[in-house]
Amino acid sequence: MIGPLLEILRQWNVDPTDMKTLRLYPNVMKVKDEMRTFYLKRRADASIESCMEEYHLTSYLLNNRFHVESPVLTSSERPFVKKGDQIYSLYEELEGTPLTHCSITSFGSAGANLSTLHLLLKEYRSHYEIQAWDIARHVKEWVKEFASTQIGKRGKDLLSRMEGWESYYDRLPVQLVHSDYHRGNILMRGKDVSGIIDFARIRTAPCVTDIAYFLASSLKDMEKVDRENYFRFKQSFVGGYEVERHLTSLEQRILPIVIILFLLQYAFLYDQKGYAEKGLSCIFHSNKLIDGFQI
Repeated sequence: MIGPLLEILRQWNVDPTDMKTLRLYPNVMKVKDEMRTFYLKRRADASIESCMEEYHLTSYLLNNRFHVESPVLTSSERPFVKKGDQIYSLYEELEGTPLTHCSITSFGSAGANLSTLHLLLKEYRSHYEIQAWDIARHVKEWVKEFASTQIGKRGKDLLSRMEGWESYYDRLPVQLVHSDYHRGNILMRGKDVSGIIDFARIRTAPCVTDIAYFLASSLKDMEKVDRENYFRFKQSFVGGYEVERHLTSLEQRILPIVIILFLLQYAFLYDQKGYAEKGLSCIFHSNKLIDGFQI
């Protein structure tokens, strides 16, 4: 496999001294040459149009002094290489480390960064059609697939208790959102955000969806001691976000519901992979939220 990858890398004039696949991301290879570090990503299910859109979008953000990961152009001025049925993109490593340590300050910085990103995305005009982030359909598909299981029945019960939420959600304005804004894609230098990575699956949705995704993904990863402080972390993140853009009363009302929807998706995913205890933990948090308790 290394031989074909070397041929691909030559189209970026990269002569690697070291290459290794990332343990948690089998489609990503870390590549080093004498001076720089890159990430070569095999773009599963990507199209040429989506690769071009990612390049246009990230170039726009960089031109507006917003630090993001952007595809490197090949010697033929393209942001990707197509080899057979596979598409590859190369990214130069950004400074910073992922936001792995939860703190009030780091969550506030992440919230403020997302708010700035949303303001910029609102003004961006896409070159190609962008898919909608249809979270309602995704959850219903999971519930149907797991209908006969314990976790599926609990998920169905939660959805029935939130009946009517879609009518409120559908009233919210829609724009481009990151759709994968989680701590692993947020790079930090000290207490400040230094860059955002992974714009490969940009979608359209209400802004509150990105907020809920970050909070749900953070909650499901937290240890017990951190979960006890989750409400303070949430307040810090939303407070940071509202420095640039205040949430409307409707967004504030729908936010916990969307967090629950993402927690349900995580619950089904964990159960599918054999981590039933983690799946049930997500169901537990969802019940706490829907009952009006702070986690």
